[in-house]
Amino acid sequence: ALETNEHPEVADGAHAPSDDPPHVQVVKREAARRSLWFVHRAVDVAPSQRETPQPPAAAVGVIVDHQAADDQAPDVYHARGYAHRKRGEFERAVFFYSVAIGKDLRHFKALFNRGFSHDKLGRFDLAIADYTAAIGLEGRNAFAFYNRGISYDRKGDLKQAIDNFSAAIDLDGSNADFYHNRGFSNRKLGRYAAATQDYSAALRLNDKHFKAYYNRAFAQDKLGHYQDAVADYTQALVLEPRNANALHNRASAHEKLGNNAEALADFTAAIALDRANASSFNSRGLVRDKMG
Repeated sequence: ALETNEHPEVADGAHAPSDDPPHVQVVKREAARRSLWFVHRAVDVAPSQRETPQPPAAAVGVIVDHQAADDQAPDVYHARGYAHRKRGEFERAVFFYSVAIGKDLRHFKALFNRGFSHDKLGRFDLAIADYTAAIGLEGRNAFAFYNRGISYDRKGDLKQAIDNFSAAIDLDGSNADFYHNRGFSNRKLGRYAAATQDYSAALRLNDKHFKAYYNRAFAQDKLGHYQDAVADYTQALVLEPRNANALHNRASAHEKLGNNAEALADFTAAIALDRANASSFNSRGLVRDKMG
């Protein structure tokens, strides 16, 4: 199995949380399986320039087994890495993927999945290096470009992220997440019109994509298209009716349109779902002041 990343959900606007939630692993098993078997390019992958990571202390017994039976195939160690990754043990996963790569420098899945684990550990440069090596082996694997784009985005290199999402789209234009994530990076660069186009492309492919509605609404708001923002937040709330952020932000768009009654109702609904959010209380108070 290949590990693919989904971008973190963005909760923008006045009610944005202080930290984005960590990105959620999405295993698109069938798509990954199909992309795995492209013909390998005749490209040699240079040995890693970094040292093989040392095994965690708790894994020493397992490593002893490896040393005693070093004739095991690379896939055996890749499978061990994947098992540790499934348990959230990313350091151990990196170690076993590294053993697999040491046995076979052209092991695409081990490179790809080690990149995923490095990304989860916040080691974005190492993740990018592994995805780059994987792309050197399978240059038409859209998910390798997609994941490398996410690591670039998380590193803060948004232009490189956009280039990688665009490459993924060129290889597979049927994946809504590829467009959504390019829109996300465009939005962070302040390219709101481009972001809106990408979110719209995502929604043409998947009209149940909550994040695409939510984030297109945010971009519409930034462009001053408040009625369109209300419409998109409304669609997002059809999909997640208990999302307090979407209610708060729709209320804010209503307020900008002068729809104070609707704004008051949405702020009140947002408070009912999240009474710890001072911003919604404050905004509701301001609307009440306007209404007299």
